[in-house]
Amino acid sequence: MLSLRLSVLLPLLVAPSGGARWAWGPKAEISQYLRNISWHHDSHLSEELRKSVLDILERQPSPGLLHRRRVPFRPVGDLQAFGSVATKEARQPRIRPEHRSGLPVGGSILAAKNSPPNMKFEKGKPHIYDVHLGKGLQLYCSVAYQSQVSIFWTLNGKPLEDYDSLSEETVPEGRVSSVLIRSLTRLPTMTGVYTFNCTTLTDYDLATVHVDVTVPLSDACKQQGTECSERMAVCRGASCVCDGYYKVRLLSKHVTCRSEAYLETPCMYDEQCLNTTDHSECTSRGWCACLKGYGRTEDHKCVPKVGARSRCNSEEECADYDATCILNHCTCFSHKKELNDRCVNLAEHLEGNKLPYGSGVRLSPAAVVVVLAALLSYERNAQKLGRDGKGAGWKKLELCVEKFKLCGGIEPLFLGMGELHFDVERVPTVKISDIKDSLGLLS
Repeated sequence: MLSLRLSVLLPLLVAPSGGARWAWGPKAEISQYLRNISWHHDSHLSEELRKSVLDILERQPSPGLLHRRRVPFRPVGDLQAFGSVATKEARQPRIRPEHRSGLPVGGSILAAKNSPPNMKFEKGKPHIYDVHLGKGLQLYCSVAYQSQVSIFWTLNGKPLEDYDSLSEETVPEGRVSSVLIRSLTRLPTMTGVYTFNCTTLTDYDLATVHVDVTVPLSDACKQQGTECSERMAVCRGASCVCDGYYKVRLLSKHVTCRSEAYLETPCMYDEQCLNTTDHSECTSRGWCACLKGYGRTEDHKCVPKVGARSRCNSEEECADYDATCILNHCTCFSHKKELNDRCVNLAEHLEGNKLPYGSGVRLSPAAVVVVLAALLSYERNAQKLGRDGKGAGWKKLELCVEKFKLCGGIEPLFLGMGELHFDVERVPTVKISDIKDSLGLLS
């Protein structure tokens, strides 16, 4: 299960060379490193993108994780090889200048034999190219490096997850990453401008470059047209609307739709989670979770909560509750159950716990163990009835069970031949359905 959870991380792609080594310090050291780093080549870099990069770097526990590939959340076809997407004439990339500067991105020019023509490579400085394919877009990002390189993409300051294919290729001069998006209008935009960032980490040197892409946006449609279907919408009344399976409309200048998502299930956008649960979000790791200060209920809603099932971003946040952070919620291990917002071992809390009073109240784990043990021991101890002074207590229990109720008195419940027993001072009348419901504490 762990590998499946890790597979939905952001697409952080690494290409090591011979003799390369990867050594990260503690989280505090990484944070200090990012605060002091020079974010050159793109003054347009947003603070939100900074946080995304920090989040990615802090989540790298070992070099093995860096080689994992993200699994798309919907079938989008195999990874495309370079040169298989468009014709030779359409693949001619345009080198984009640096934002707010007349200087070209990068300095020295190296001829790349195994990549699209006219690409530039410079150590630690990424270059971005865009190739328009009708309604679609092919993006390339190239960079030179010495020992280590990581490349990832963002759209409008957030990790780019919604694409049709992602390819990478190592060439003699460096590394090239390519993203194919067959329909730009499928992606949301609040301004009508799509800002794509290519961020690279080369030999501990972090840099980013971006390109702005605009396309005509309209919600007008014809009944038999494809203007809506490529956004997962339907044409109704000459306008694109969200309906059916793709009922969630994303926050965008134009209509584009997605399916809803529940807590701890895959997502790409916050709106997918909010459509089913208030106070939730789509995390940077690709699943729905409650916001900070909230926790999930058994019916998958987010309510103000601390302790077990509350929101977490690290194992340390769950340590006080004896829980572990899974899918951004503090979760009890399989051998533990939640009790009073903590994860507890039932055996550790068996002795001294009493059955709660009142109908419809969930029984404590210890009380359930006592009652079940008594029921299981009844057949084996049947020969004791009316013989050793304990028959009255057993008969009382037998009578109650026959009436689909449990009751008792001050008599002890004997749990076997070995004189082990618990004194249940006054066992209230409780419906057998409540006992069955409480069995969930033992499953």
